[in-house]
Amino acid sequence: MLVCSVSDQSLRVVRTGSTLTNLSSIPETQKDALYEKMASIKSSVNEFVEQAKAYDCDNVFVFGTEAVRRIQDKHLYDLSTFGFKINVLARKAEAFFSLVAAVKGLLGNMGENKRILILDLGSSSMEIAGGKIAEGVLSMETYKSYKLGSEELVSLLKDTRKDFRKFENKIQKRIQSYEQVQTCFRPDHVVLLGSVASNATWLLERLKFEEVRNRPYDPKRINGKRVSVREMDSFVSSLLDAFSKDEHLILKFLGYGKEVPEEFEKIVTGLVTISAVLRMYNVESFQVSGQGTRYGVAWVLATEGNEPCDPQTLEKCRIV
Repeated sequence: MLVCSVSDQSLRVVRTGSTLTNLSSIPETQKDALYEKMASIKSSVNEFVEQAKAYDCDNVFVFGTEAVRRIQDKHLYDLSTFGFKINVLARKAEAFFSLVAAVKGLLGNMGENKRILILDLGSSSMEIAGGKIAEGVLSMETYKSYKLGSEELVSLLKDTRKDFRKFENKIQKRIQSYEQVQTCFRPDHVVLLGSVASNATWLLERLKFEEVRNRPYDPKRINGKRVSVREMDSFVSSLLDAFSKDEHLILKFLGYGKEVPEEFEKIVTGLVTISAVLRMYNVESFQVSGQGTRYGVAWVLATEGNEPCDPQTLEKCRIV
């Protein structure tokens, strides 16, 4: 959930909220489990809509991405039963809004006629988009969407019997097989979005700085943080080395219980995947965004004055 206001070309966050759920992990054959999960989501969304009304919002926009696209495309659930419009973002729209969120959130670190590449690794898909800023307008020049989210990555890890090294070799070959990733687009800036990047960067901050070791996640601290690909690879290697020597010690330090949590597996497999993609672009470093797709949706909705998913809107957006 995101409640915000836009004025003087800036977006001010009024309130945020989140409810953890996982649609992508439910097999299509388990209809009862799916319906139960959708009922829970419907309750959460209804609560969000009521809160938006309480804040007297001018626009209320509810949207879904890859997991909801799958449900809609395969007619697994009737979204009209929600009682209000569920905007199922097309892959291009999701990529565009992520690009807008990344650029708007880090605008001070970018300049005119600069090319920006974003990589957004979510639970169900991975979006890669490239754009350019010219005269205060951001234009998306290229995008790709892959059904390779963190849920799929954890599943691939299980196929290797949770052998992280075997997984690394497997995912590198898979990424290299994506010929579409090899593009002539050469970015001046690279920004990572999504829970894998944000959680991993926050974890890295906790390891580096004792003053934040026991603090809750702070998106402001990681927003704009620059990390080298070499540092990220070293971080993953150190995690795996420590894990192989004493998994209980590393899990305790990370704040987990006795069992290897899926969140840890998502972070490691996600970082290995991100590294493989970035090397295809010969990228040496990147910045991390503490904002996600919803921030891009909010900005476009507030500034463009029309339906944010209009085909013409998904080409350019004034950000200055």
